[in-house]
Amino acid sequence: MPDNTPHREEIPYGLRISQDCRYLEENPGEIAVLLAMMEGIVADKRLSNIAQDLNSRGYSTRDGEPWNQVSVFHMLPRLIDMGPRMFAQEEWRERRKHIRVTVT
Repeated sequence: MPDNTPHREEIPYGLRISQDCRYLEENPGEIAVLLAMMEGIVADKRLSNIAQDLNSRGYSTRDGEPWNQVSVFHMLPRLIDMGPRMFAQEEWRERRKHIRVTVT
């Protein structure tokens, strides 16, 4: 017998359901996390260092867990999706001016 139970589709990270439940809108807290991750990637930081930075800023995953290099790695496809839109924002242009590339 086929399973006819509706499956919950996961809401992409950085978005949330609007108050009227009609559309998805940006989730400011998660957008801040994505921007912080992008800063780390542009600065050529290791994923473990990006996770440490996120945790030191008080950010946690949607599950309330601390970030680690694996959880940051799993966000890379979302960063690729969001990248063009993030790079076009004025906030990113200002942040980019202050990013220093890490030499290892």
